[in-house]
Amino acid sequence: EYDLMAAAADLDEIEEVNANCILMANLQQASSSGYSD
Repeated sequence: EYDLMAAAADLDEIEEVNANCILMANLQQASSSGYSD
């Protein structure tokens, strides 16, 4: 049986990881280009 709640939890986890990867990439790009806030 397909567990919809488990699938939704997995999706949330994946989206969170993706958001973290994007955030880290943006921070790396900002620091490597000499941008300072």
